[in-house]
Amino acid sequence: MAGRFPSRAFARGFSAGGGVRRRLGGGGGGAGPRRDVSRADAASNRAISSGASNGGKSGASSSSSSSLNGLLQRYAAMNEAHPTTTRVGTGVVILCVGDVAAQRIQHEGSRDRDSKPFAIDARRLAAFASFGAIYTSWFQMHWFRALQRWFPRRSVMALSTATKRPSLIRADVLAPLLINQFVAVPTLYYPFYFAWTGFVRGFTAEESIALARERFTPRLLCQNWAFWLPAQFAQFAVVPPGYHILYVSGMGLAWNTILSLRCVLYTGPHTTASAW
Repeated sequence: MAGRFPSRAFARGFSAGGGVRRRLGGGGGGAGPRRDVSRADAASNRAISSGASNGGKSGASSSSSSSLNGLLQRYAAMNEAHPTTTRVGTGVVILCVGDVAAQRIQHEGSRDRDSKPFAIDARRLAAFASFGAIYTSWFQMHWFRALQRWFPRRSVMALSTATKRPSLIRADVLAPLLINQFVAVPTLYYPFYFAWTGFVRGFTAEESIALARERFTPRLLCQNWAFWLPAQFAQFAVVPPGYHILYVSGMGLAWNTILSLRCVLYTGPHTTASAW
């Protein structure tokens, strides 16, 4: 399927302030779609690193702005030099922050909060951290690259064929969004989420299946789509490809907190506690 989209088409693709083709100094022809995707990642890393550097020089007056620019530059350099390590690490750290926040919120809402000091559930944290490393970061990094190959992104300001005006309502934005949310999420994300986190937390296969049947409902999917459809529309429309994992992890901080809260009180298939 990727062969139907030559590198020349993708070279006209994503640009935050110019084309990928211009940033790479590219002409036509050259490498196939997979190499173009990697080059697009590198181009977006350099563009953001350059933007952060220029922003610091042009006049951020406060030390906080300078610190932020420095962090952006360092992250861009790491993302280009070690993309897998950087993106997996990013996803794990942000997901862990979300789960610790969820544990804290649960403790504050519990009846014995005054008599029992807050303590992190290390096994549960390990379940979410490993899930974040495997699916949220590593798998989605390759999954998003595949979607890019199948649906090469056009310029952010690409003209609509009907109105001849810039439009974000395009096939290269909507197709990966709909495939991810209506195919990958129900068939891959949630089944693996319940199976893996249940395994790490010590649930039996029967307990994990019972939990999935109880929690994996149409209501959950509707809540998921209400949150993630607009979030990932922005991702596929304007976020540089090299920063998809950082963006998704950041947006997922709130969602993962909600998700962990909904599952945290479950202790077995016969529990009467209400999670979610």
